[in-house]
Amino acid sequence: MHGKLEVILEDVRTKEHLTLILNSEDKKFVRLYIGPYIAHAFRNISETAVLLDYTNRVYDPEDTDRNPYILIENNQK
Repeated sequence: MHGKLEVILEDVRTKEHLTLILNSEDKKFVRLYIGPYIAHAFRNISETAVLLDYTNRVYDPEDTDRNPYILIENNQK
């Protein structure tokens, strides 16, 4: 919705990897559907960025369908 973001997607089964850049200066809205088995991460690559994210269920840290999957190392900028 504002700024520039890098979106990193990876299929955890096939390791197919895709990186997209979302830029509000493009003046177009992009709607991403991130399905099952797709690990995803967002990285701000502008001074500030705003992303609208929604889901069909409330986050539950005890949910066994969710597993940690590192796409961006903590030391990357």
